[in-house]
Amino acid sequence: MIMKNKLLLLLSLSTVIVTGVGLSSCKDDDEPFVKPKLSFEKATQTVNEADGTIEVKVILDKAYSEDISIDFELSGSAQDEETATNSTPAADYRIESDHDEVEIKAGETEGIIEILIGSDTRLEDADVNTDPFDPETIEIKITDVDNENIEITRDDETEVLIEQEDGLIVYLGWESPDNTDPNNIKQADMDLLVRAGANTTTWEGILTGSAQTSYQSPEIAFIPSASQYAAYGFSYVYYDGTYDPLDFAVSFIDFKDGALEDESGVESFEATYTAANKNKWTNETIASTQVVQTLEKSGTTFGSPSENITIPPTGSRIGSSDKFAFSWVKREPPHDLNAILRRLRVK
Repeated sequence: MIMKNKLLLLLSLSTVIVTGVGLSSCKDDDEPFVKPKLSFEKATQTVNEADGTIEVKVILDKAYSEDISIDFELSGSAQDEETATNSTPAADYRIESDHDEVEIKAGETEGIIEILIGSDTRLEDADVNTDPFDPETIEIKITDVDNENIEITRDDETEVLIEQEDGLIVYLGWESPDNTDPNNIKQADMDLLVRAGANTTTWEGILTGSAQTSYQSPEIAFIPSASQYAAYGFSYVYYDGTYDPLDFAVSFIDFKDGALEDESGVESFEATYTAANKNKWTNETIASTQVVQTLEKSGTTFGSPSENITIPPTGSRIGSSDKFAFSWVKREPPHDLNAILRRLRVK
């Protein structure tokens, strides 16, 4: 009786083991397909204007057996080069890879959107009413994928924050209009032009400037620390007006980490023009201005400006051979002057 029971028990165990193996095998064969999940690697990333080319990654949580193509769209406060026009600000970035799609190769788990961030002579600010300067933004959203076996997750958007790069602000200020005597109104329109070159005697052209058609001070220019040039020449032009003499001042202000530096980062100079220095340099027959102050730069570090502002005996130009001046015209500055002025007054 005991032997019989042992035999039955062994047979029962064998049945269970065999059945279990069979069930396990069926389960593996019938396991349902789970779609790979598509998302951005990061919800946000912060870069600097001087960083050059950056990467934004789209990722799968597991590899897929076929190439997949992902469509995306761009928005945000930063200006895309492809959509920039004459009526919009200059471009802040350019998509170096395909402009509206990115690919993930079969067997891989990531695709890369390459974006070239532009270093420029503009002080850019997403919100002019707050301190420090707010980053501009590139917003990227996944809109479609060409394979129904890929699941787009809720992490289908990312934001790139572009911080204003470091540099040097050049501030040209002069006397305000004086209307005390209606028969002798005093006013002046000055312009600021910045040349750049390999040294202080060889200029390649006008890098930037500020030349509003206005009798109101100031004019402001910005030179990025990432600029390739080793030398900079400044023209402070008495364009038009009735002040004689005309007192003016120039300040060089360090701009770092999105904010204006304190007084230790400011160098200021004063000078006086007379009516003899007036120069309507935009006239094609004149089309020239004079470099009256210089500074040099080593790497990303600006040196001190030359000690004195050179006052020409007449005019503020050097002759008709100055081929660079006429390439620049009277125009609004490439940044929000009021926002910069507000920050200067706050400090």
